[in-house]
Formats: sequence, C-alpha cells, structure tokens
Amino acid sequence: MTKAIVIAHYKEDLSWIEEINDVKIYLYTKGDIDIDLAFKDNLIIEKLNNIGNEQHTYLYHIIKYYEKLEDIIYFIQANPFEHSHNFLEKLSNNYIGGISDFNLITTLYGDVDRAVYKKHINHKYVNVSINDIIGNVFIDPWNDQNAINNLGFLIDELSELEIKKENWIFNANGMYSSRKERLMKFEKSFYIKCIETFKCENLKMLAFAFERIGNFIYL
Repeated sequence: MTKAIVIAHYKEDLSWIEEINDVKIYLYTKGDIDIDLAFKDNLIIEKLNNIGNEQHTYLYHIIKYYEKLEDIIYFIQANPFEHSHNFLEKLSNNYIGGISDFNLITTLYGDVDRAVYKKHINHKYVNVSINDIIGNVFIDPWNDQNAINNLGFLIDELSELEIKKENWIFNANGMYSSRKERLMKFEKSFYIKCIETFKCENLKMLAFAFERIGNFIYL
C-alpha cells in the first residue's frame, strides 16, 4: 500500500515534515518556505499561484497525478495540527475520512462543550444537526448570501455529485484522507471541471464552498 501527503502551504512552519521519511510528500507552496528541505528525497516541491486556498491545490494535484495516484492520500493544510492534534498518528494508522478532531475544533472556539460550539456555528448557519460531534455539520442554508450563491453555483455546475441543496454537508476543516479508488470514481475531466470554476470572480468564497462539499468528492 502506498501513501502520500499533499500539503497546501503558504507561510506556515514546515519543520514537522523533516522526520517523515516513509511517505511521499507533495508540497505545494503559494508563499515562502523558510527552511532547507533539499535533503529530503521523498519530497516534491512545486510553486503555485496564490489562488483558491487549499481546495485549488488539492484539485491541481489530482489532475496532475491522476494516472499515478497513491493508494491513500492525505490532503492537508500546512499546519494540520491546528485542526487535528494527532494527525501523525492518523497518518501512521492509515486513517480514512475527514481529519477533524472535534475536541480540538471546539477548543479553538473557546470551549469544548457541544452546546457552545453549536451556538458558535449558529451565528452563521440557521440550523446545525447533532452530527457536529463527528466534525460534520449540516447547514440549511447559510445566512451569508455570497456563500449561498457560490455553494449553489458549485452544486449546479458539478451535477455529478448529486448534492441535494437541502442537505449540504462539510468537513469542518478542509482536510481529507481519501482512497485512490474513491477519487477514481470521477473521471479526470470532472476534476478539470472543478478547477476551472476558479476562473470566476469570487475566488475566496468559491474555495470556501468547495471546502463545504469536499466530503462528496474525497470521502
């Protein structure tokens, strides 16, 4: 079984990857790398234009390596520990799924109590289901009109996903671990179609919308 980590980097500290030697690492930077990683023979570094946040990076990688994807791929932000304090443990255990750690996410909002977390989310979303405990939140719908428009645009454009607008789901942090066979359920042309949506004007909101429907693609 082969494994790879796909890292979407801007200016985060990358010292944590120095000790990872048994997993292929694809590092896509849209900013600056402040340490020397030339010694790592399991690392491929590529500079990308700073558009589309991590979601654009993930799609770029899938398109580029579609014919030779590893068996398990971890699509992560350059500081995965912010959302998943035990990411390295999940990596070693071949974990599959959204990589959120519920307790850590709630801690970021100042409290580990589910009711407080739900209240925090509800300042943006009308309804949150009980499923927030596993890091997934159903939204019905967003109060933010820009987000609604972009998410609706994606759902209409990516009809292959068969997403019902009354049941939108998102991974709480935009990081995923996916099996190759899951990603191969979509033709390469689908991912090209996804990345081409970033030609629209509201890039930040579009990346945010992709994060909200990522489970339909990666999991």
